[in-house]
Amino acid sequence: MRSLLNIMILGIALTCSNVFANDEINFNLDNEVSIGMAIPSPAGLTIKYWTSDTHALALFSSWSTNSSKYTAQIDYLTHDFKTIPIEPGAAPFYYGIGMRVKTAKGNSTETSIRIPVGVSYLMDTAPLDLYAELGPRLRISPSTKFKLNITLGIRYRFMP
Repeated sequence: MRSLLNIMILGIALTCSNVFANDEINFNLDNEVSIGMAIPSPAGLTIKYWTSDTHALALFSSWSTNSSKYTAQIDYLTHDFKTIPIEPGAAPFYYGIGMRVKTAKGNSTETSIRIPVGVSYLMDTAPLDLYAELGPRLRISPSTKFKLNITLGIRYRFMP
């Protein structure tokens, strides 16, 4: 239980901090929405909503009709545009904290706390967001277990 508390405190501290945030970015991301797909397993739909130029909510959903499995995630992310300078476009490093819920027919519901870290490539020549993410998570229900997801994804950016 103590390790769970330490992970939660670390995730909240990293997410709420603006130490790495860059106010000088070439993109107006505030209120931007992007929708796309993520792979490998579980593959599914991903949506990202930028709450400011450096913070975003990332949603993920996957389902399997064969095995009646459903997974949903929500992450609050902070983006650092200084770590990986690139032109054209931008490649922000990001980190955050989130929650994952997985259900399966006949099984109990799994609940996990996530601390995702990754990098995005925001193209300036096309409205696309390519990303790679490591998603360490601590399952807290029905039992405690550490797991790791590796995700690659692409989103189409609907610019305001």
